[in-house]
Amino acid sequence: MRSLSTFFYVSFLCFFSVSVQAQISTWIHPDSILLAGQEKPVPVLLVGAFHFAYYNLDAYKIDSAKQVDVLSPERQKEMQALVDYIAQFKPTKIAVEGGRHSGYIIRRFERWQKGAPLGRHEIDQIAFPIMLQQGLDTLYGVDALSWVREKRQWSSDSTAIKSWVDPMLEQIDALEQHPIELNYQHFFAAKTDWQQGVSMLDYFRYINDPEVLRRMHGSYLLSGFMEREELGPEWLAMDWYNRNLRIFRNIQSIVEGPEDRILVIFGAGHMSILQELFIASPVFEWIPFNGLGK
Repeated sequence: MRSLSTFFYVSFLCFFSVSVQAQISTWIHPDSILLAGQEKPVPVLLVGAFHFAYYNLDAYKIDSAKQVDVLSPERQKEMQALVDYIAQFKPTKIAVEGGRHSGYIIRRFERWQKGAPLGRHEIDQIAFPIMLQQGLDTLYGVDALSWVREKRQWSSDSTAIKSWVDPMLEQIDALEQHPIELNYQHFFAAKTDWQQGVSMLDYFRYINDPEVLRRMHGSYLLSGFMEREELGPEWLAMDWYNRNLRIFRNIQSIVEGPEDRILVIFGAGHMSILQELFIASPVFEWIPFNGLGK
């Protein structure tokens, strides 16, 4: 009797497995409908960078003794390897972490072409050489303030906005740290120490790895986000998520046609959200940083 029950059980599992496989094989891939009759998606390469000038505006500060000097002869050789790697993408447009009125960046590029030394900024070090290689004469500043910060600074009713935003910020700043935030500090310190002994290309491969980006984004979801009921979610949505949605929209606006290839160079902290948006959008094809040349 027992063997008979086992037989029926195994038979059921086999039938169920075959049934599921058949069902999966008939599932409709969304793009088979969504992209039907549409222009091909525009390839986008996201390059998350650290700020070569070390403004130290983030919560984790890097001591001057551990700051990478990208202008040193050794690091300049590494920068050339990094630039050559990214240039394989062959962009037609380059979007950078600068204001929409990017003439001041173009002036720096023009001065460099006339013999001025290349600046320390990651735009100068990465975007300018690629512009020269690809024969581009412009780039696009696509950075943005969040709506709430923009209104707080510049709108006619900024005083009214400050009256409810500033107390919110004071409450968030006063919150106790979540215990895992200490581990984040250890992680950032370890990442900084590791950077001292690896090439620029290897470091960029690391900080643009999707798993690293996801965990870096997780730091936004701790103490200030978890406490005081809806306060954390409200502020993160109004400020950080809103800013990155605006950046994404600015990048959308520079696309002229399916022949475009968009290179985006931004601080690595932005990349987890931007990557999610570009992967989700049927208008774009996200190109993994570590997949170039494969």
